[in-house]
This record gives sequence, C-alpha cells and structure tokens, in this order.
Amino acid sequence: MKFQKLTFLSFFILALATWRISSFFANEEEGPFSIFLIAREKAGKLEEKSKFWKVFGLQKGLTCEWCNSLWFSTVLVTLWQILGERFLKVILPLSISTLVIFLKEFLERKKV
Repeated sequence: MKFQKLTFLSFFILALATWRISSFFANEEEGPFSIFLIAREKAGKLEEKSKFWKVFGLQKGLTCEWCNSLWFSTVLVTLWQILGERFLKVILPLSISTLVIFLKEFLERKKV
C-alpha cells in the first residue's frame, strides 16, 4: 500500500473536517433526522450492555470534543490513506463549514 504524503493542505483539510465532525457529535442537540441524538442514545445502550464500553466511557466520550476528536481523526486519516486525495474532496465541505463558523465567531467578537 502506498502511503499518502501529508502536505500542509491535506493536514489542514483533515484537521478542520475532524473539528466539524467532533463538534457535531458533542454540540448538536439532534441533527438531521435526529442522527446525533440517536448516536448518543445507542452509545448509552452499549454502555449498559457491555462492561467494556462502560469502562471505555463511550457515551461521555462521544459528547467530549477532546475525546471524540481523537477517534474521528483516526478514522479520517485512515480513510484518507486508503482512498487517497479523492477522500479530501469528499470532506472538503466539512472543512469549509468549519472555516465559515470560525470567521463568523471572529467577526462577531470583533464587533463587541
């Protein structure tokens, strides 16, 4: 398997997309079709059924950006290594969304 070369642009896109996905799971109340609410509920049920997931702290970890960003970045980097540059084009909208959010926050704080 050929490893993808990590350029600054690749790193930047992966990092911003990771933040967006992490923020979705940690901060969005429900999301479209209640997907984030359902994910948190399923994580809670897994914790109830399995001592491993309870010790692992799946539900709490899913709602913590410090925790889930490590999980999601691992998944994104692995997919990028497998799928190549095409994958960056798929996650690019997440990265752009993150930049828009950061710009909005920056501009709003500058007004105050």
